[in-house]
Amino acid sequence: MKKIYFAAFAFAIMSCSSDDSSETVNDPEFYRVKKLVTTYPDSDQVFTETFTYENGLLASIDHDYSNDGQGQDYKSIFTYQNGKMMKRERELNGEVDYHWDLTYTGDQITHSVDAAIQTVNTDYDYDTAGFLKNEVRAFPIGNSGSIIHYVYYYNILGNLFISASQNTTTGVITNDKEYEYDDKNFIYKNTYTNAFLKAIKGTENNKISETNIATGTVVKSYEYEYNSGNYPSKVLTFNNGTLHSTQTIQYE
Repeated sequence: MKKIYFAAFAFAIMSCSSDDSSETVNDPEFYRVKKLVTTYPDSDQVFTETFTYENGLLASIDHDYSNDGQGQDYKSIFTYQNGKMMKRERELNGEVDYHWDLTYTGDQITHSVDAAIQTVNTDYDYDTAGFLKNEVRAFPIGNSGSIIHYVYYYNILGNLFISASQNTTTGVITNDKEYEYDDKNFIYKNTYTNAFLKAIKGTENNKISETNIATGTVVKSYEYEYNSGNYPSKVLTFNNGTLHSTQTIQYE
């Protein structure tokens, strides 16, 4: 059974523009995610995410499982200050049990506190073009803790094409990956603020493959159908060549 976790937005997670302001919905090329439905080939589980906007900004996401025995429904709530996302909270059974707080330097997110079962502190560093190049996460594992350093490289189109991580405690380098993309609009291009997208490794287009550099193996691949605005309307995700999930996306 597949579960979708509310962790530090590794969900893939996006797009880049020149500022952090909201665009007008009257633009015929403007698409914001309204609903995302995920199904799995080996389960009758359906996971539905419904997006709500207020004043041009994402206000909340309702995360609903079709079978409560396979996951708990919850709600993500976003808080802003002067158009900048400052906090994401998870509301479970009517109570906030998780929050992710953001700190800015100018218009860039430079620090976050991920407060769940354990508190994870993350520092972000950007290149001169404004793309995330270094991310350092401090995990309170045991008494000694663990620090993971992530390094990212982008191509001239603004897409992440190589990433790697190193445990600075053990020195072990893992997760060295290379990415390929389509030439269409990224799903969440207009859903989140620009600063937030860059902090979670925002891209201009949609991934079509992830390759383990050390082995040359394609560990994840994607197939898309697109709407008239060249945004994905359907995504098939494959893990090691096997279908993992199917997502359908509705926009507003």
